[in-house]
Amino acid sequence: MVKKMKTSKTVKDRFKITKSGKLLHSRGGVKHRRSKESAKLRARGRRLKELSGPEERKIRKILGVRKRKR
Repeated sequence: MVKKMKTSKTVKDRFKITKSGKLLHSRGGVKHRRSKESAKLRARGRRLKELSGPEERKIRKILGVRKRKR
């Protein structure tokens, strides 16, 4: 009997999969000490960034999600 791999709940909270299949994550270091940066840089830090490459494959495996739809 083959057991299914459990989804890591911490990974589930940190990553988001869009309807088209992109894997998004938030950038690090945006919680404090941002007063010296311009508003443009602070806003850029709030946006989600797309993940790709080997990291994406690892996260998809942990989440139990198949390949991206093309």
